[in-house]
Amino acid sequence: MVNLHVIRRQKWLPRRSVLVGVFFLGIILGYLHQAFALAKTQGLETRQLPAQSVLSQQVWVGTPHFIGQFQNPDNPQVVVLPTGVIHLVWEDKGWIYHAWKDADGRWHDPHPVFFGMTPSVTFDEDGILHMVFVAHVVDNYEIYYAFFDGTRWSWPRPVSFTPGASYSPQVAVAVSKDGELHVVWNDTTAGQNVIYHAILDKVHNVWLNAPLPNARGKAPILHIDSRGLFHVVWQGEDAEEVLNVFYEYGDGERWSLPRNVSHTETPSVNVQSVLDNQDNIHVVWKELAYSGSVMYYTFGRETHWLRPEITTSRTVEHVGIATSERGTYVHIWWYDRSSWWERWRPITSLEWSPPLSLTDHSSSLVHIHFAAENDTRLRAFWQLHTEEGTKVWYSEAITPVKQRVHLPVVLRDQ
Repeated sequence: MVNLHVIRRQKWLPRRSVLVGVFFLGIILGYLHQAFALAKTQGLETRQLPAQSVLSQQVWVGTPHFIGQFQNPDNPQVVVLPTGVIHLVWEDKGWIYHAWKDADGRWHDPHPVFFGMTPSVTFDEDGILHMVFVAHVVDNYEIYYAFFDGTRWSWPRPVSFTPGASYSPQVAVAVSKDGELHVVWNDTTAGQNVIYHAILDKVHNVWLNAPLPNARGKAPILHIDSRGLFHVVWQGEDAEEVLNVFYEYGDGERWSLPRNVSHTETPSVNVQSVLDNQDNIHVVWKELAYSGSVMYYTFGRETHWLRPEITTSRTVEHVGIATSERGTYVHIWWYDRSSWWERWRPITSLEWSPPLSLTDHSSSLVHIHFAAENDTRLRAFWQLHTEEGTKVWYSEAITPVKQRVHLPVVLRDQ
């Protein structure tokens, strides 16, 4: 293990005031414009759109809930609280949007929250929704933080405060067992992309940050297990300058050396990971092979990792991973230019289910993103591209337990 550099409080108070002031002004001016544009889409009725005709009725349940029409929705986040409250957060045209369903089953219309991109959200034991995102303010990219208390969003505040650009294609936020907030992102202060780690000092109400030792790359993902250990997964270059998947773990003060968990000779991109209820990290990525892109999968923790396996036979464009049934099942999904597919397995088994089609037709116009953590249903944010724009829905799918016990399905070969 190696010692983490001492985290020091940032002292750039004049810069802090400028950043916050400019951010607030941008929010006020931009919010009015975005809210007016969004209002035009709220009158559309769900029955006018072929939502259920696109999704496979073998998998999906209920009636999809129409969220709205947008230009280019991206980086969706789906979070389900133990109370049943559902939060959807995404970016569109440089703005972060939020829609949610309360515990009484009432949906609250989407609205622009802040200008920014690549949001990441989590929640604490009090049901507070915490979000971090990237925003371009005063000629630099910084990481910002805000929270939603169930009624309104707090004003955003800077997290990174670094001279370099915190232009991270993926940021991550997580809550530790003792209620502390932790954030990871990539930053160029050192002249190259380095993974940073920040913690919110509740006593002084200030974010403290420092680079992770020997962690160079982009798009980090953060998991905190039941023992309080931190696990970080990211995309970085190996000694031959080939993109691979790297992993590092620690207790927040001392960290292991980075470990290459993909070990491939071709670039590994679009890395996604989840944590199961046995504290194992499950990782998928798209491998840019010479014969076409395929999806790889591996899992493990600390010093023990499974040899990566290829989980698809056709060229893929999108990949993803999720857990269900309180972390006892792992799901992988992908798009192969013809349809969206899913496979699953219990975490106690290495056998994957046969591929199950998630869509019936028009798959090239559909994009699906599941919540990373699911209970007895898979929660999904999905989009349908039409001539009028991109229409967004929220839908739910049955889990393997429900498929096997209550609703048997015919699994179709890929």
